[in-house]
Amino acid sequence: MNVLVQDLKASFVVKEDVCSQDGHIIMPKGMKITKYRIQVLRAFLIKEIRVQERTSLSNPEEEINGLYESVEKYNTFVDQYKKTIEEYKKIFQGWQAGMMVDMIDIRKRFIPFFKDFSTSSHILNLCRYQSKENYFYYHPVAVGLIAAFIGRKKNVKQEEWVDIALSGLLMDCGFSRMNEHLFLKSNEVLSETEKRMIKAHPSKSYQMVRHLRLLTEGSKLAVLQHHEHLDGSGYPLGLTGNQVHPYSKILAVADTFYAMVSGKAHGEKKIPFTVLEEMRKKTFGKYDFEYLTILMKEISSTVIGRRILLNNN
Repeated sequence: MNVLVQDLKASFVVKEDVCSQDGHIIMPKGMKITKYRIQVLRAFLIKEIRVQERTSLSNPEEEINGLYESVEKYNTFVDQYKKTIEEYKKIFQGWQAGMMVDMIDIRKRFIPFFKDFSTSSHILNLCRYQSKENYFYYHPVAVGLIAAFIGRKKNVKQEEWVDIALSGLLMDCGFSRMNEHLFLKSNEVLSETEKRMIKAHPSKSYQMVRHLRLLTEGSKLAVLQHHEHLDGSGYPLGLTGNQVHPYSKILAVADTFYAMVSGKAHGEKKIPFTVLEEMRKKTFGKYDFEYLTILMKEISSTVIGRRILLNNN
């Protein structure tokens, strides 16, 4: 039923997402009405919303079962994520031993996991499961997940966001042709020579995938260009603007975001909102603003309605 904001009661539950005039969700479906939330609705000039009686929604036992179900789904994702990391590590070690990239095997192993990942709240927790010591193996899988998520929210076709995910997964395969001391260094500072060697990895990765028939040209370019910036400050080619493939632009956003929230970029982990704000302000012109905005909007929407503790308690 539709109820005027001034007539709302604590016994009501929001039945449909309540959005602001610019389309952002300010009160999601299932949220219980409180005096404070009524004030929020008034602040956004909402006149009426669709609600239902809390008693008609579920009984306490059903609410508890629903909570257990959500926890089980989350734990299942974590288990699958960790299993996928171990599979990537084994494949990478095979590349180090001289094996070629087997796209049939990679598609079989990883595409089902990428397809199951569709919840933005998981992005907030991706960095929780890795340390600086194992960062290297988590990074490509996480970037593939985030990049595919951005593609899905951009409403690209399934085969396209799958290609984007595979690009993320393969973007660092060229490291397998380098001394592992370079990419497994965690706390050590790289020399200028080592930095130049590191910057060669997109080209080496591209050489490993350029002849693969089961990988699209867009994906191959994304592997080569994932460190390119729109202002020409990236590498290995220093491309600008439209010279950078759309897949590459998405990967660049996902790659930088994960590096910063994981602490790889600046030595300490930062909360996602701080990272996104820094990417928006401090690196303006480097990343595609449309894809960065998609990520910002989706992550922001996951915390609506959550209870939080501020740093001043």
